[in-house]
Amino acid sequence: MSEKYNFNEENKKDAEEHGVGGDGIFYKLQDGNKNVCRILTPLVAYATYFIGKGSRPAVAYGLDKGDPRSGDLELKKSIRYVGYVLDKTDNKVRQAEFPYSIHKGIGVLQENPDYQFDVVPMPYDIRITYAKDESPANMYNVQATPNRDEISDDIMQDLEKKMKDYTPEKVIQKKKDDQIKLDKEKGVWISPEEVQKHKDKIKAELEEAKKNGTSDSGIEYPEGNPEDIPF
Repeated sequence: MSEKYNFNEENKKDAEEHGVGGDGIFYKLQDGNKNVCRILTPLVAYATYFIGKGSRPAVAYGLDKGDPRSGDLELKKSIRYVGYVLDKTDNKVRQAEFPYSIHKGIGVLQENPDYQFDVVPMPYDIRITYAKDESPANMYNVQATPNRDEISDDIMQDLEKKMKDYTPEKVIQKKKDDQIKLDKEKGVWISPEEVQKHKDKIKAELEEAKKNGTSDSGIEYPEGNPEDIPF
């Protein structure tokens, strides 16, 4: 029995869903100062844990969802941002993922009297210099460009379509779901029952510390409701 099937459409859909492929769906920073783009949407944050050199960072999804790394002070946490940009190399709308330093750099521009803005799409392009051999603190530099061209209706329509299919929030949720699946396969995911036991233990320790006025380490606990513990 014959069945209609479009390989190109499926390739694009699957690449977007699983974050793979080199077909131009994602905005990739190149080494150097030729990375020019226009931020089209808010950049939505998610966190990752650094779990060792050469290892892929683990996406944080919260103790309430069974994240075994939540609350581990030994692990370094990084913030990353997902959103859509207009790649000025070829004027295509692409999904972008930026580190905290780029988000912070855009915030610096927003506070500059010469480059202030409070809406997205941004009113001008930015140039991101990427020096991959530098330390993380000096790896990225964000500057405003003189270009303030209006965004065309075609581009806005393309953005609207992409946002309808894959909002930044949906992209991040997919990352969290994939991490949960991986943690379950590895046997490190925490069940809801174990999570509740952990919460009950922490609440009991807080209540005991409040009665005594201090923790075992001598740190004073402020007044508060144990229900407010931010898991």
